[in-house]
Amino acid sequence: MTDEGVTVGIHPGLAESLDLMPLGACVIDVDRTVRVWNRTLVEWTGISREEAVGMDLAERFPALRGNRIGGRLQQVFEAGSPAVFSAAIHKQFLAVPTRLGPPGSLMVQQTQVRLLPGRSTLALITIGDVTSEAFQLAALRAERAHLVAAQAELLRLMEAAEADRRRVERLHVELQQAHVSLERKNAELAELAATDALTGLANRRRFREALETASALAIRDDLPLSLMMLDIDEFKRYNDEYGHIAGDEVLQGLAGIFGASLRVSDTTARYGGEEFVVLLPRTDARTARLVAERLRADIERHAWPLRRVTSSVGVATLAPSSAGAAEFLNQADRALYHSKRRGRNCVSHYEDLALLTARQEPRSAPDLNPQGDADPAAWRQNEENPQGASASDGKIGKDCLGAEAPEESNGGFTHLRAYPGPPSGRQANTA
Repeated sequence: MTDEGVTVGIHPGLAESLDLMPLGACVIDVDRTVRVWNRTLVEWTGISREEAVGMDLAERFPALRGNRIGGRLQQVFEAGSPAVFSAAIHKQFLAVPTRLGPPGSLMVQQTQVRLLPGRSTLALITIGDVTSEAFQLAALRAERAHLVAAQAELLRLMEAAEADRRRVERLHVELQQAHVSLERKNAELAELAATDALTGLANRRRFREALETASALAIRDDLPLSLMMLDIDEFKRYNDEYGHIAGDEVLQGLAGIFGASLRVSDTTARYGGEEFVVLLPRTDARTARLVAERLRADIERHAWPLRRVTSSVGVATLAPSSAGAAEFLNQADRALYHSKRRGRNCVSHYEDLALLTARQEPRSAPDLNPQGDADPAAWRQNEENPQGASASDGKIGKDCLGAEAPEESNGGFTHLRAYPGPPSGRQANTA
């Protein structure tokens, strides 16, 4: 061994060359005895050349005895093929402290072992310090793991947001459906609130609303508007004789006659009990008389199952100077009273009341009011006590009106033909 720590028999130029390398380098023999120890290893390990040359490398660094490294070293000498030891698989070839990383960290090394050219018993070991690269790689891996985790979290949040969006859309659809259902229910309730349950016709409330609207429009636009008020004759006696179920069937049958005899644009309502009202838009007085007479005749000719049913009708036509819907309705009501006073089963128009009163009834008659109209209390009493009814009961058309009924010119009215009535039999009364 020389003073420079190089074993005799090894070319001095080899040791000098190894000192110039930025790698840790040493030469060992087949027994793992160190023959050359370069300057870099002196700096890394703190072991001088003199101390290192001749020492058993495996004794100083026990990891070399294990199968993972020791077995590979043995193969280098036996097979002559080089071996590479990576930090990822073999950890540290030589356990050397490093200033990088936390205290106590060991150098991360990349090591290669190969036989010296032409020497089967000497092997050159070169060790590269890849600690910095390893830390950078670890940092990159940590960053990558963080990015992967962040990406996974972002994906989870996006999926959760998508699930929330779908849930909101579903709730929005359900809310819209509930809103539509609520509107439909409200419409149904409004319809029920404005419909007579027995006949299916409009009730008094809906009719009054329609009357107010139609009256205002007719006055504003100077359009004709007529109103009929109809009452079933002697209906109390009918109920007393045949029962209320039979009476209900008459009311339902009457609703069927209205539906067949009147226009879709006409508003028909059950005003109360056996009283009905019909609003006739764009209908003048002459046409309204004809419509009312046709309707009265349809009711009388209908094939009622128990006995003949007749009706009394009062008609009014809205005047341009009318005070409004209330006065209009009162005129039709007074015309109806007049029909009752004249013997029932007939039609009276409010315009004819003064003329009829002057021609047929003295003003001193006890059952006439100051306007010459039938007193409501009087005719209602006659309805409740039909035995005291006037002998003129049963008169129709011209007998009640006091003049010939108008000719059958419809004046634009499209449904003036008499209602033929449904087939005979009891079912016809429940239309």
